[in-house]
Amino acid sequence: MNPIIKDVPGDGQCMFSSIAYVILTLEKTKYPNMKEVLKYARKLRKITVFILKYYVDNMNLEYIYSLAGSYNNLADVNDNSSNGNNLSKTIEKAYEYIEIMKKKCTWGGSIEMKALEKYIHALGYKGIQVYEK
Repeated sequence: MNPIIKDVPGDGQCMFSSIAYVILTLEKTKYPNMKEVLKYARKLRKITVFILKYYVDNMNLEYIYSLAGSYNNLADVNDNSSNGNNLSKTIEKAYEYIEIMKKKCTWGGSIEMKALEKYIHALGYKGIQVYEK
């Protein structure tokens, strides 16, 4: 099957739909229909949310600060002082970000791609390459 560049609607689900399209195409050796793509995209979003929550639950500070910073670029979130309340607020913001990511209209970005990396590798793929016009 020859590689193609496929336009995917920018609907808040586009990153997950793009990844789903490629995985389904490679697994089925045919181009999937949009219903199949959207179903798999929802699965990828759920996997991503699970992974992000796992990292926060297990105090992965890299993810906690990235998610909290993505949530709202609050000055106190980016303050790495030793104040214990600051870390609690940061963790709270990370969980709020995860709640927002559960919604199908929320677009994914580099944090979500990074979270999906091991899943994609477990399927036997090297990674993701993004093209923009």
